[in-house]
Amino acid sequence: MTVSGGVVEHWNARDGRHLSDPLDLYTLFPDGPDAKDFYVQRHYKPGYVQVTLTADRTLRAVRLASRVEDPDLRIRLGDDVVTAAVEPSARYAMVLTSGRIIELWSVADRRRTQKIFGSLGPLEPGNSQIGTLQEDDAGNPGFFLAYGRSVRFLRVHDSGQVDVTTYTFAGEQNFVAATGDGRALLRSPAKIADLLRLDPVQWRSHVCSVLGRDLAEDERRALPRGLPDAVCPLPGTANP
Repeated sequence: MTVSGGVVEHWNARDGRHLSDPLDLYTLFPDGPDAKDFYVQRHYKPGYVQVTLTADRTLRAVRLASRVEDPDLRIRLGDDVVTAAVEPSARYAMVLTSGRIIELWSVADRRRTQKIFGSLGPLEPGNSQIGTLQEDDAGNPGFFLAYGRSVRFLRVHDSGQVDVTTYTFAGEQNFVAATGDGRALLRSPAKIADLLRLDPVQWRSHVCSVLGRDLAEDERRALPRGLPDAVCPLPGTANP
């Protein structure tokens, strides 16, 4: 999907073919005459695009094939909201406020949405990444947020409780791209970009191959709590 001014185009990236006719948002939403008055992004339903109008803080779903909005999929958010990413089950959304703060909202009732978690940020434009996650084995949807010195994975339970797993770095990061699951991120701390994979098993294997032994007590004290008793188990023993 590309957006130029108010024209949205849907492409096959492999061969450059249009997958639908161009969508002119100026015609579809005449009350939003300037590009700064709306935000366009991926919708959780295949074949749709999400358009957020700043005039009414409403997430709108437009079917690209017919270039028609589906009013049944509208989601009304708070007056301070700029845009949002809705996870595939359409129960929760990661919201960006005008102060560039990230919050989680319940949007199952599209007319009575409410904040359930936050606030995180503020985000700096151009060096942060957010995304939605498929439900886990327990049916809990989720999100990821990479900015500043951390990458967070958030899982939302039906009770509204949010579990957060955080990867923290020693210094500020500049995240320029991420895979759909947030587990591989492209960073550009200088002129050269590098690929970072969030794979604790791989990290442990690398650390243990370099050390050739388990961690000493003073090394453990310098690391976060919750490490297993044996980070680098002896050959022939099961990993903890």
